[in-house]
Amino acid sequence: MPTEFYYPKNVTQHDIPAGHDDASNSGGANKGASTQPSGGRLGPMSHDDIATYVTLTMSAVPKRQAVNMDWPLVGTLGSVFSLGFRSLAGAGAHTRECRFTNAAGATSSSTLQSASTAGVWATVGPSDVSNAANWRPGGGAWSPADFGDDKTLMIEFWASTNGGNSGIYTSGWGQLEYLPPGGGFVFLLGLAGLGALPFIGAMDFGQFMRYLSWRRAHHPRHTILSGDEVRQAWRELREYRYPRFFLPAL
Repeated sequence: MPTEFYYPKNVTQHDIPAGHDDASNSGGANKGASTQPSGGRLGPMSHDDIATYVTLTMSAVPKRQAVNMDWPLVGTLGSVFSLGFRSLAGAGAHTRECRFTNAAGATSSSTLQSASTAGVWATVGPSDVSNAANWRPGGGAWSPADFGDDKTLMIEFWASTNGGNSGIYTSGWGQLEYLPPGGGFVFLLGLAGLGALPFIGAMDFGQFMRYLSWRRAHHPRHTILSGDEVRQAWRELREYRYPRFFLPAL
């Protein structure tokens, strides 16, 4: 199975549960953009740090910020699922945390924690979050449906120390091992043997048809797709939000 990084979505936040939208935005177009690491889907991981970030300024109650996630289209989950975040104590030493939540306000029972002193950047993880009993909001077992859209499962930054201290968060991310849902696109992946497809980035229908011609000529079975399979593959390819290439499992 291929393993890819996931990131917050670079869109306006939406469907955030009440009491989980407390951060102020500093840099970037919105709270999603502020927590978007640079470096590309496959890494290396890099961070803007002070250039773009969200800030939780604590008062008498804990402060939280959920961010919508850019999940892949999951058909079958693998064994790799990790979570990490990068943060800074902006004012006053305190513990900063990261966990999962959803639009209903349920949260994971486990959290990642960073307790660096003021002015010291800290990267926590990525740590294994595959144990759904600890990391899935509400417990239970991980399901492909948990990754169905960007509000069923979100990353949440959390600052629970009272007072005027502030926690700065620059990024949240992780890795997920999975196969996409069945259909035309998965059929194409099967033809490619989960190796690198011969294109990266945006694609038009003409390029897509040229790819199918190339695939028919070079695949050992010279496979020909039916008209329905071609249309299904094109629809799924257009909807697919991740890179148009895959690395084989190690």
